[in-house]
Amino acid sequence: MTTNSQNKPVNTWKSTAAGILCLVAGVLAIIFALTMLGRHEVITFGITHTGRWRVMGVFALLMGIMSIIGGIFALMRKAWGAALAGAITALYPWGVFGILAIIFVAMGKQEFSTPAAKVAENKPAGT
Repeated sequence: MTTNSQNKPVNTWKSTAAGILCLVAGVLAIIFALTMLGRHEVITFGITHTGRWRVMGVFALLMGIMSIIGGIFALMRKAWGAALAGAITALYPWGVFGILAIIFVAMGKQEFSTPAAKVAENKPAGT
């Protein structure tokens, strides 16, 4: 881990790139979801396929929301687990963005803040 003179982690481009990739994938997933949810009935040989489009739309909407949340956490460099989950959910709509986001979040793990439980363990008594 690279540090500056005050022993704080140096912020590199990895977490920023992962956050931006997650945000882009999330926005694209939401656009895809709204397209799927907005489709009218598709009738093929007398069989209605409306339910399948709605299920795909809801799933894409959930993946998009989680990708955006993970991207925000990656940009803030907090909650590494949530940022990684957001990068993983970015795989669904646009695989390339998700793969790159997972790689960058994993490479920038040391840039994320220490979890609150570990901070509480390391505090001296009485402070």
